[in-house]
Amino acid sequence: MITHMRNLLMINVSNNLEDVLDMSIENIESIKNQSTRIRVEEIMRCISILQEAEDSSKGTKQARIYLELAIIKMCKIKYDTSMETILARLNRLEDKIASGNITVQSAIKEVKEIRPEINPSITKVETSKPVELNNENIELPIAAGESKLNVEIIRKSFKDIQNILKQKNNMVIATALMMGKVQKFKNGVITVGFTKEYNFHKQRLEREEYRKIINDIFSEVLDEKVHVIYEIENDNTNREVNKEKILSDIFPEALVEICDE
Repeated sequence: MITHMRNLLMINVSNNLEDVLDMSIENIESIKNQSTRIRVEEIMRCISILQEAEDSSKGTKQARIYLELAIIKMCKIKYDTSMETILARLNRLEDKIASGNITVQSAIKEVKEIRPEINPSITKVETSKPVELNNENIELPIAAGESKLNVEIIRKSFKDIQNILKQKNNMVIATALMMGKVQKFKNGVITVGFTKEYNFHKQRLEREEYRKIINDIFSEVLDEKVHVIYEIENDNTNREVNKEKILSDIFPEALVEICDE
């Protein structure tokens, strides 16, 4: 088969067929007819597939399997993703477009077959619901001027909110909030600030599984529907954290005994 493909290739690239083809004139004419139905790129692809099959079949008792796989690759072009195959398919598509014998739908189909399969979850854009990026595009629960809350009221309730979270076994959330400070309140949105060293607490609280819990507890304690967002403080001063106070806040005093080293 490799020899036959080689002869087809020579028909397409050589002008002196009698010098390169050792066969009768009748056979040469027959090969000429065959060569008109196959492009040079496809011939080279077939030769490459057959050579690969020949190399793989050496020293094995399953040579027939490699030959069958080669035939499938040659006949079913969609299973072959080599550069020669892609080039041959592109050339075929260009010929159809140039001749005008192609419809828009068939052209789109061929282009889709040539290009690699793309993950639909990457290319699909959902427009039915707004995209939420960190603290942006949050629906304001309260219109301007309608809230009875202010920053001072929220700060006074901040400790109670942490205690309720601890009582409900949300220790991770309570501990993270202890490192923050209520900075702003506007239109039902509470902003809790963290210093740069506690950015990991900010990232944890922004997780979707914690967001609803926090908003519900804040709304329950403050008796008003609110949203909580987080930011990193601009100042470079690091607040001193009393480690003994943190322990006593998290655990009952009866369970914690502070020992001097």
